[in-house]
Amino acid sequence: MKKKSGGILGRTALILMIAALAGCKSRQEEEKTSPKEPESEEALETKPESEPDAEPDACVPLCLSTFCGSRSDWDENTWEQLYNVRWQKIYLEAQDAAAYPDLAAWLENMGREREAAAAEAVENLQETAADLQELEDTDGYAIHSLEDRQEISIIRADSRCLSLLEFLREDSGGAHGNYGYNGYVLDPESGRPLKLEEVVTDMEKLPEIIAEKLEASYPDTSFFAPPGEMVEQYLEEEKLNWVLTQQGILFLFSPYELASYADGALFAGISFEEEPDLFSPRYREIPKRYTVQLQMMTPFLFDLDDDGSFEELCVSNTYHKEEGAYVELHITVDGRECTEEIYAFDIQLYLVHDTLKKRTWLYAQTSENNDYRTIFVYELYPDGEKAAEQIGQLSGWGFHTLFTGEADSREEIFTDPAHFLLESRTELLSTLLGAKEYFVDETGMPRTESEFLTVENGIELTSKVPLTLEIPDSDTKEETFPAGTVFVYYRTDNETLVDLKTGDGKICRLRPEKRDYQLFIDGMEQYEVFDGLIYAG
Repeated sequence: MKKKSGGILGRTALILMIAALAGCKSRQEEEKTSPKEPESEEALETKPESEPDAEPDACVPLCLSTFCGSRSDWDENTWEQLYNVRWQKIYLEAQDAAAYPDLAAWLENMGREREAAAAEAVENLQETAADLQELEDTDGYAIHSLEDRQEISIIRADSRCLSLLEFLREDSGGAHGNYGYNGYVLDPESGRPLKLEEVVTDMEKLPEIIAEKLEASYPDTSFFAPPGEMVEQYLEEEKLNWVLTQQGILFLFSPYELASYADGALFAGISFEEEPDLFSPRYREIPKRYTVQLQMMTPFLFDLDDDGSFEELCVSNTYHKEEGAYVELHITVDGRECTEEIYAFDIQLYLVHDTLKKRTWLYAQTSENNDYRTIFVYELYPDGEKAAEQIGQLSGWGFHTLFTGEADSREEIFTDPAHFLLESRTELLSTLLGAKEYFVDETGMPRTESEFLTVENGIELTSKVPLTLEIPDSDTKEETFPAGTVFVYYRTDNETLVDLKTGDGKICRLRPEKRDYQLFIDGMEQYEVFDGLIYAG
């Protein structure tokens, strides 16, 4: 199996004046407010008459966010890219950071290290690019874009472990670049990396099983030595890269570790189903539903139908240079490919798996001009003619963004199918971002029972005229507010109404009317009614 190459993904910057929700809610609040998905027939049939309370260390999803940084430069004459440096930082959010301070500190330290390494790479590649440009001018050297890239995907994120897969690629002007993988499996309580022997109960048996998997998966690969011997050596030196999933364990071998660069990265997976006695029971608990974050162009081993056998899944793309965008998405399952037309500057990928129904869906979030996002949903098939089939999409919606009060923003990582936030844009009484609570329904699609798009810490609007507004959910049906009253934008149904808050927290409702692309309130044009309106574009 050879590693496919591809372009670097970059997200369009959000230039609008926006406000966003404050992130993950507390577990207690989530239990009160999250929409509850109807239980499946299988669950109802097997559910006992009375369930015991959850254990203190029950497997609960963690709330995480990510920041992606990028630095690039271009030739001022040809506008060819000279170099690109990309790095990523992962954050443990809010309540989980308080519950697991050592894990939060570990992630923050990793982020600082990666940011410092990126700054050094920028300096090095700037110098290298200048040298190569000089060679191009004098010796006809064909310069190509240099690269230093780091990406992290969240393979498993719960109160038992946080499992990260790090992809690194470097191209400093040689015949070809190089790439590799690092796996990190962290204990949330202590924040330390777990040792393999804490997860695997029979370390003597392990090299033989891994060797068998490698030889079966890569029969045409010329290994440098018998795989079992090399795996034993990596185990002794504690250099074996691995990640823990909800289904088992994956071992990662970068180019040159077992075979040549041309043979690509090699992977071996052992599922809990096929070797239950090989693993500690603590890590074998499988939730009814969970997510896995994928990396573009990186093969991933996943049991789509929970039969104990992994399928090889890979999602790749086609980049159109003239368009400056990705124009096709390729979903491959065990060699069967599904190709979908798209238009995107950036693509993010998640698997959603239902263990009761033995079904798996791929969520692909794309972003294009003005950060317009769409979530495409595909069902994946372990066998048959089709690898995947699109079952729906949410246009104009994307995963929730956290604004930290600085220049940068962070996007929440999709870790919990039962509760997540999606955001969209409203143009009703200003251009703003708001969010709704969603859950994955039985068909695999995101579904919401929230009526409103909520904007917390919204912009302030000051009335120019007296306003008589509805007071919802109150015995007082209406109240008149004098000119000069300051309201804070709170929420909207994005169609006919906007709720504002006064300084004392009172919710007031107005119903703007659209006429010929203009917005009117009580017969007055919106700019005659409010100061502080902000529209993009």
